[in-house]
Amino acid sequence: VLRMDVDHLGRIFKEGLKNKDGQQIGSLARMSMLSFQVSLFFEGWLKKIIQQDKYQQLIYAVYSGGDDLFLVGPWNLMPILAIDIMQNLEKFVSFNPDIHLSGGLTFIHGKYPIHEAARDAGNAETSSKAAGRNRFTFLDVTSTWQTFLEIQNKSEQLIEIIAEGGSRNLLQILQHLGQMERSAQLQAGEKRVWGPWMWQTDYHLSQAITRANQPQLKEKIKALHQNIRQEMYDGNKLQDWGTAARWAQLLIRKTS
Repeated sequence: VLRMDVDHLGRIFKEGLKNKDGQQIGSLARMSMLSFQVSLFFEGWLKKIIQQDKYQQLIYAVYSGGDDLFLVGPWNLMPILAIDIMQNLEKFVSFNPDIHLSGGLTFIHGKYPIHEAARDAGNAETSSKAAGRNRFTFLDVTSTWQTFLEIQNKSEQLIEIIAEGGSRNLLQILQHLGQMERSAQLQAGEKRVWGPWMWQTDYHLSQAITRANQPQLKEKIKALHQNIRQEMYDGNKLQDWGTAARWAQLLIRKTS
């Protein structure tokens, strides 16, 4: 279940219609046109997005209008759809940095009441706004859109390693160590955190390289080790790898 809306829409109407000298030029006609353009994206262009072949006609729009949306669809397609919508809005507003979306995605089972699903997704969206807006909450983790795109790339890298014969246990290890870093970061606030998860990560990835029985797999794990090590020591990003590992684990899990 995906919910998204435009951040600070009231401020956009109040302060967005000014000339280069900062003078307000928000006439009734301009205000009406701005309102129409916002509605056009959510009521018109969104339909074109969800009708793309890659979504296989599996996305259901419970609501889409004004400046927000409420969509339901297969869990594996919804994170990609959220990115698609965000990037389409960026193009729609000519990459204006002051116009952006916040969103939240939650997973439910088939018998879960839709009104409760709406509430849960709304809470996830609220978490994105509370963290500073222009953010997305996925797997109970809130991140900027740029970070979320990076997590997506990390997930794809991990899936590729598993497909080459890497152990799925690596995904569980990264989740555990990423959670250790996240917990320490929550306690430390804005400060950099250092802890045993760092050398434990080095150890486990070194062991994974040693156990790799194919040269190509060994090289990919070496590259993974180098990427994680650099990000971990430069900016406490092991927690992002933990989220990516969780995403990868869900995508490759066997279904009965």
